[in-house]
Amino acid sequence: MATAKVGIRELAGQLSAGGRARKRTEAERAALKEAASRVQEALAAEGISEGEVIKDFKRWRRGGRN
Repeated sequence: MATAKVGIRELAGQLSAGGRARKRTEAERAALKEAASRVQEALAAEGISEGEVIKDFKRWRRGGRN
């Protein structure tokens, strides 16, 4: 992939024009909280702790080496 050349003024314009995370609406926040609640319920029903999920995720990220 070739590197694009960007002038300093163009870069400054792009930085000031965007690149910020957008604010979430209340509906999006409520949906996220509901989804988190369902995940917690599913984990509890299976007897899986947050620590186990985190350990498994880290092991997966390392490529299963350990």
